[in-house]
Amino acid sequence: MRIKSEQKINQYINETELKSLMIRINNKTFLLNLSKSFLRLHKYKNKFKETTNIHLKLILEKAIVNLYNNIIKNKSKQLLLISDEELLKIKQLIVDYNEIYNDITLKTDEWDSKKDKAFNAINNAFKDVNEEMDIKNVLLQYSKKSDTARINKYIKKHTKTKSKKLKKILKDRIITISERNIIDTESYERFGELVLLIIKNILKKPKFSGYTYRDEFYSDSTDKIFRYLKNFNHKLISKITGQQVNAFSYLSQYVHNSILFIINTKKAEKQEVENYVNTYNEKIKLLFNETSYAKEELERIIELESIKINLYTDILNEIETQNITDKRIKVIYPEDYKISLEEYNKLTKLKELLGKECSVIRKRN
Repeated sequence: MRIKSEQKINQYINETELKSLMIRINNKTFLLNLSKSFLRLHKYKNKFKETTNIHLKLILEKAIVNLYNNIIKNKSKQLLLISDEELLKIKQLIVDYNEIYNDITLKTDEWDSKKDKAFNAINNAFKDVNEEMDIKNVLLQYSKKSDTARINKYIKKHTKTKSKKLKKILKDRIITISERNIIDTESYERFGELVLLIIKNILKKPKFSGYTYRDEFYSDSTDKIFRYLKNFNHKLISKITGQQVNAFSYLSQYVHNSILFIINTKKAEKQEVENYVNTYNEKIKLLFNETSYAKEELERIIELESIKINLYTDILNEIETQNITDKRIKVIYPEDYKISLEEYNKLTKLKELLGKECSVIRKRN
């Protein structure tokens, strides 16, 4: 078992095989998205046949035409299995229908007749695409069971041969078949193996060695690959090389960026923890006043045992006598002394007068 698993891990990543798998996975996503429109169309057509309500029929009819238009407009013509001539014909029929539908100059009977005729023409034209608008039939027609076996056979030949000419022919053939083939379970497993192999080999780079969060590297890389795999378009031409985009480079760039993202995130988290610890330690030092110097610098305490003139005057005399330069002063006055309202107003202005933080507190037993 161990030998087999090691052999799987060390398998050679064939660029053509990887590209073929990515095309087929994207086709799968494409078809699943397409199914929603087809199933809605099938549901609306059944309701249209059953209902006798004229207003509801009109709403359903318009919705059916809009769905036809969306399917033709947004989805690949290969998925609909129609030629260019049929595609143009259906597009024109939809345009004609919309023009009649929006023409308010026509009389009611004439409008109904023309509209129904245009609607029937669209249905008849679309009948060749799929008789009952059942997506399962489209999928079965679109994908051939033998295609996957043929692709795998050509990939083996492509890997073994050294002839550049034959390699090119095989590569083109593999991609052509992949464009009209739905991926199977085995191919999904194979693609997963190749993704893990790419991540493993990129992590062997010297600049990525020594990091302990390998689980995060694998999970984030695979998440990003499967999330953005749908954006891969094999028909695009690279601006740098002038050739078709490389599937291996596409995946490895996502992995590389994902690893850098995890490293930077972890570094930021570590720095945040360090800053928090340092700030906390500083606060603890200030709170407990570890040295007498720190305590003295933090706050000067003046305790008045008795009031000679009045509290306000005694505080000013004490500061002047002791030549206090501290920024914060705490004055404690006797418990039995009572502050008048006039004196209280003067004490509130001590901060402005002295330019220091000054707190006045009654002594408590």
